[in-house]
Amino acid sequence: MSEQAKPDEMYTPKLQEFSYAISHDLGAAIRGISQLTGLLEQDISEKVSDKERYWMQLIKGSADKAQSMIDAMTLYTRLESSREVSVELELNLLIETMLSKCLDENAGLLNGNSPDVSLNLQAVKLHATPNHWKLLLTSLINNALQFQQPNKAGEISISLQVITSQKAVLVIEDNGIGVSESKLSGLTKPFSTTRNYQDSPNLGMGLSYCARIAQLNQARLYFGESELGGFKVEYEFSI
Repeated sequence: MSEQAKPDEMYTPKLQEFSYAISHDLGAAIRGISQLTGLLEQDISEKVSDKERYWMQLIKGSADKAQSMIDAMTLYTRLESSREVSVELELNLLIETMLSKCLDENAGLLNGNSPDVSLNLQAVKLHATPNHWKLLLTSLINNALQFQQPNKAGEISISLQVITSQKAVLVIEDNGIGVSESKLSGLTKPFSTTRNYQDSPNLGMGLSYCARIAQLNQARLYFGESELGGFKVEYEFSI
């Protein structure tokens, strides 16, 4: 297993300020491009050729993707400020809730071929930031769901185990397309497309969120090859 959550020397308050400025100013311009292109397409749709209509769709699609990337970057830089609220969580129940939500949200992508999900969850209570855990679980579960191998029955295993009186570990693994060892170090880079393939809605930010959350909570994040044949993530944290 390769450890991924290491100190982030590049992360500074100035980066957060820069992200806010980008989100507000550049985001407004990009939203304008998307909205105006959509209005233009509606207004002159009967007067343009199929090629010109396709060009407008490309412009709008690119603007929408750029806006999604800005939103993702803003969320990433705000993770530090969002960790202030800490409440007691029943983590095993939260995992079940987030799994159900992710399966529903990915129903279209899965097209009726939901993977077989096995759960082995010990009861774990801890005081933590709910938004961090929800984003972590969403990112890891979506990662397992969205990188299944075509034409192969999917398998996902999720376990939650107490390993000492002060530590627990969450393990999520799948039998999907996997990642070569040489590419593991690049998975947490923002907007990494190392594992993306055609038809995936993934922006390449999920594992970046996870690494940042691990850093902020003094947790340890490991990536490796699953015995199922795909990708394996271990998240070791304090309880």
